[in-house]
Amino acid sequence: PPKILQAPLLSMIDSLALIGRETSIRLLDFARVNPPPQVCDALGLRATDLCDRAVRVRNNENGAPFAHYTSWTVPLGPVFCAENLRGSSRLELFRRLGLELSEVEQTLSAEAADGTLADQLELPLGAPLLLISRVTRDQRGRPFDYLRALYRPDRFSYHMRLNAKDLVVRGYR
Repeated sequence: PPKILQAPLLSMIDSLALIGRETSIRLLDFARVNPPPQVCDALGLRATDLCDRAVRVRNNENGAPFAHYTSWTVPLGPVFCAENLRGSSRLELFRRLGLELSEVEQTLSAEAADGTLADQLELPLGAPLLLISRVTRDQRGRPFDYLRALYRPDRFSYHMRLNAKDLVVRGYR
């Protein structure tokens, strides 16, 4: 069986950089679009505002897909483009642009694979996926990026160690 990648919450930025170095990414689509309402709400945008949407699939060291990412990023200029996303991680591009990530808010949930996700992640239709929605804020506390990441649970796990003082839990549904 393939090695299961683990993403610890502690030193999350380092963990993301490590995953980026140990895996490969394929850019499926990059476009400037009007984001959906949930993204507008999270980023404080109007429905008419534009974002750069990137759709990518991440593969493990054996070339097997384990993650599907859709991200919406406020326009950051010409450095944040399809060509650079093919050769660099988003984190690397953020750093190149001088953006300091000061805060990340994540929501963990689950979702069933639709036809597109099943094809791209090589899964049966309806297979369970781990869903992580992430809003990233810059050094001034402004949200600039929304990520919707779907993971195959047989190829990825998410490990967290939290101190009670840092723990905020909100249950929905």
